Amino acid sequence: MINKRIYLDNAASTPLDERVARHMMKILVETPGNPSSPHHEGQQARIIIEEARDAAAAMLGSESRDIFFTSGGTEANNSALMGMARAMQNHGRHIISTPVEHPSVRAALEALEKEGFSVEYLKPGADGNIAPASLNSLLRDDTILVSVMYVNNETGIIHPVREMAGMLAGHRALFHVDAVQAFGKLDFDVHSLPCDALSFSAHKIHGPKGIGGLFLRHGTPFRPRAVGGGQEANRRAGTENISGIAGLHKAIELCRERPEHRRQARRLQKHFEQGLREIYPRALILGEQTLRSPYISAIALPGIDNQSLLLNLDLQGVAVSVGSACSSGSIKPSHVIRAISEDETIVNSTIRVSYNRYQTIEDMDEALMRFKTVLNR
Repeated sequence: MINKRIYLDNAASTPLDERVARHMMKILVETPGNPSSPHHEGQQARIIIEEARDAAAAMLGSESRDIFFTSGGTEANNSALMGMARAMQNHGRHIISTPVEHPSVRAALEALEKEGFSVEYLKPGADGNIAPASLNSLLRDDTILVSVMYVNNETGIIHPVREMAGMLAGHRALFHVDAVQAFGKLDFDVHSLPCDALSFSAHKIHGPKGIGGLFLRHGTPFRPRAVGGGQEANRRAGTENISGIAGLHKAIELCRERPEHRRQARRLQKHFEQGLREIYPRALILGEQTLRSPYISAIALPGIDNQSLLLNLDLQGVAVSVGSACSSGSIKPSHVIRAISEDETIVNSTIRVSYNRYQTIEDMDEALMRFKTVLNR
């Protein structure tokens, strides 16, 4: 009988913080107004939105006017890529990205290719990272957009987006960064990372699902995808999700202690990886030789089928993942791992283990004990 489940799929979604939930419920009950209405109730809702916008801007070191809210990271990525590419198409149709991007970026790029845009991909090195210099080899006069994620959602590898931003200085190409796995966890701002657009989401930082946002630097060419109203300064039509935005605001406030959160995550990551190697000495940590987020481990267990392992761990009360959670809920070989390694043994044995700031070493020990049970079986 499993007394307690151990949740190690935090890169897919973190548990909602109770303080966030209480704040959202208060807003749901006490704020009936539409923020586009001029009366008192409407303006109270408007204040909630603008305070949250200020908080997101402060986190990113941007102007508040440069932030608009979306339904999450997927919409933010879609809006950035499609909105900027279509606005820039008279200057060229060449786009650069990587083969290890999130499905919401990959699918958006595929849709743009059907519209006549051309996409080229920067190949990862043996360590799983992208060499900044490789950008120069693909950059052309008609390149209008470059999109590279900050932290890979499957491996935790931190890509050199700051260096790439510097290399694009003086070039017409716009630069988009998917920072969903970095926002509220790593320390950065849009001055040290001078991008044109940056995506973020609430449910990776113990906020609610269904709310996120896009930093879009003022003056950046952009065509909105959702039209019909003037909300979000004409960048995203539709009545705003007031309680979700309030939840995002509260979650941002709880990130103030992120240096300590990172230290705790690093302790958990190190403890778990070392413990699993003791149980299964053949275990390989992908990206171990490059910079990684402390919140994510991609671990290959050669000789073990990852799909079978995932299902058996679930029966033992441990939640891990294989690939991205945004792949229709299916279990299939990861495009990210396949882009890093051509070894099918690695591709078919890699799992993702991801941590949150509220977990403990004792949680890791319990998870390792259950891993041992399954692996021995």
